[in-house]
Amino acid sequence: MGFFKKQKHESFVIIDVGSSSVGVGLAEISQGDKPHISWATREEMVFQTELNFSRFFSAMLEALDRALERLEKESRDVPKPFVVSFASPWYVSQTRMVTVNRATPFTVTEKGIHKLIEREVEAFRTTYLPQYKNVAEEETDILEAESIQIKLNGYDVSKPYGVSAKDMRMAVYVSVSSHKVLTAVEQKIFKRFHGRNVKFHSFPLVAFSTIRDTFVDANDFLFLDISGEVTDVSIIRDDAILETISFPLGKNFLIRRIASAHNTVPEEAASLLRIFTEGKSDDATRMKIQTTLIAARKEWMQYFTEALADLSKDLALPYRVFFTADGDVAPWFADVLRSEEFEKYTFTDEPFQVTIFDSPILSGFSSIAAQVPQDPFILLEAVFVAKTQSKRYY
Repeated sequence: MGFFKKQKHESFVIIDVGSSSVGVGLAEISQGDKPHISWATREEMVFQTELNFSRFFSAMLEALDRALERLEKESRDVPKPFVVSFASPWYVSQTRMVTVNRATPFTVTEKGIHKLIEREVEAFRTTYLPQYKNVAEEETDILEAESIQIKLNGYDVSKPYGVSAKDMRMAVYVSVSSHKVLTAVEQKIFKRFHGRNVKFHSFPLVAFSTIRDTFVDANDFLFLDISGEVTDVSIIRDDAILETISFPLGKNFLIRRIASAHNTVPEEAASLLRIFTEGKSDDATRMKIQTTLIAARKEWMQYFTEALADLSKDLALPYRVFFTADGDVAPWFADVLRSEEFEKYTFTDEPFQVTIFDSPILSGFSSIAAQVPQDPFILLEAVFVAKTQSKRYY
């Protein structure tokens, strides 16, 4: 991808910008070995009882600055490359499908592919981005504009340049973020670490690419990123990410419901939720939280069902589901996703086969130093960078 130089050993800083926290990790890659996380931290954003984007933006930058401050103090040698991944609501993305049909064979060239991608970026800006008024009204910068799949004469081709074909189908993934957001993040990095290189990504592409590379038999699946404020649902068909739909219910939705039911502050509600998921609540508290979560489950499932209906477009959905979420609530969401109510949407008319894309799974593709917090988002992004630094997209 041209971001890292080809060396036997490289280090880089990973920054995971979510909707309720910011994680920072220091990763090392040795040629032929899996990435190693030598240091990591995660800073929570100030909880928003009622969401206000200006305060939300400020809370993100404050959490980022605290995490970078810890990196500056606790790490002796910080490498130049910084890789920043944005979850919702910090990006807008779309996968655009390109079809080229000719009566006589044509040769696929790098220049031709780049022209097609540029055309799709322009179409994305003029036809798709205006649907997101808050973003469209601001100046935006491209995060990614990449071909994630090319088929020639119906066959998936990993090295298309120089190949002749009459028919080409290409999936182009385009994502953007607010120029204001990107500039503010860069400024926070440059304030503490001068002369650094920064590369931005959107989390769905990072997760999709990592799942596709680590689960080689996963060609059709759903991927959910259940963050603090938002749940992103992406559909992958035939080895290409086709669409991502978001709805505004994540972990913090559960915290707000518990806070309301117990007439307490969000911080106490978060503690009650954690103790409940660990099975350490007293009987009275456990029963009250269970009642609250039953109602929350119905509400979250309603939003998710609507997302499934939009994604299915009258076609059965893949039965495999991968998802990321904070460790304390991941089992609860896994149980919800395995509900029999979703059977009608799958190929097999059976419940979803659910996999939590967490640290135990990622430990097979990465390693982490003793005493360093297990952060699945940092691990996932380290695996992504390790796999993509030595290869390029079309």
